[in-house]
Amino acid sequence: MRRGATTILLCAALTGCTSSSTPEPPESGSDSSPQPTPTTSSAAPEPSPRPATRRQRIRTVLRAGNRDPAEVIALAKAPMAWTKGKKTLLVQYGLTLRSEWPRWAAVSAVQIRDRRGKVLGQWVDDTGGEFDVRSYWPAGRYFVGLPQDGGSAVLVRDGTTTVLSRVRGRREAEPGDISFGPGWLLDPVSLSIAKERIEGCQKDSIRNDSRGRIWCLDKAKEVIRWSDDAGSTWARHELSTSYVEYCDGGALGADLAVQGDAVAIGLWRVDFSLDRGRTWQDAALPFDMVGARKDGAFSDCTGVEPLPDGRLVIEYFDVAIAQDATNTRFARLPTPPGTMFAGLQEGVAVAASRRPYGDRFMSYDGGRTWRQLRVGALVRHLLSDR
Repeated sequence: MRRGATTILLCAALTGCTSSSTPEPPESGSDSSPQPTPTTSSAAPEPSPRPATRRQRIRTVLRAGNRDPAEVIALAKAPMAWTKGKKTLLVQYGLTLRSEWPRWAAVSAVQIRDRRGKVLGQWVDDTGGEFDVRSYWPAGRYFVGLPQDGGSAVLVRDGTTTVLSRVRGRREAEPGDISFGPGWLLDPVSLSIAKERIEGCQKDSIRNDSRGRIWCLDKAKEVIRWSDDAGSTWARHELSTSYVEYCDGGALGADLAVQGDAVAIGLWRVDFSLDRGRTWQDAALPFDMVGARKDGAFSDCTGVEPLPDGRLVIEYFDVAIAQDATNTRFARLPTPPGTMFAGLQEGVAVAASRRPYGDRFMSYDGGRTWRQLRVGALVRHLLSDR
């Protein structure tokens, strides 16, 4: 759902055949060429090597020191995560010997594609065991990779990566800065990033959406604010309850989510807008349907994210989806037989096989219909002119 969290398992064990070597014909020689001596008994032929299974090939790649991104991508078959940029799509592939989706990959490869599907660049991103240690965020026409473990951030432009420096503390935006992601500033000249400081905003609540709007909560966490002019003027909406809660060992729980014109922030209730903040509604969430409890043993945060059509998806131990855009009636989200829900990414629902190396599926309509996850179809859907 949210980055680093939602919103991805892995492929079915298929036997990839390797062609056995074919003996070369004997070279033609002169009439005086020595002839083979007949023997009374022929030696048994050398047995052909058994073709490596996909699992064996993955093991080989994981043990290798130098990894080829094309090989990682070919073995992974389908992406595990993606981020939409400006007329480009960044897709991430992962290899692992575990069955969990999407959080465990010993090695991942990253690929940039344009709207025609052309690969602009690809590289191996070795996360050292956990797939989503590094999250990629669109920043103008670039992407910035932000490791969650405090490692080196990288700038991706034209398919090449450059290490960025971090500025300590928080600062206000300056001319030339690019605001991106969860309250960050990119200075593409000095190749540095810094956390943004905006007066009147709860420091961990700042979000930049794909259209350049800044969102944040006030310091009391009771009002959501947004600005289209880098913070010079603000609009506001008073929330139905106080948000930005911490759960699961300190992870940010209630989080603002934007998908097209649909905006939502929810915990036990949800405030949502279907027209990009012009009007708002609020509704109670059936958190018990997904295995969460407001009091008692399971009092952690639920994840809430809108689909482009305005329906909300809520997730905790289970997943439920609204039946229409009023978001008052929910049902469990259906996935294909033998699969489990693996998260929402850019409004696309993903389901993954419950067995290692199984197929992955995607749904553009919130689980009503499913198709196999293919990167070409994903690029056409997310980067179309619709």
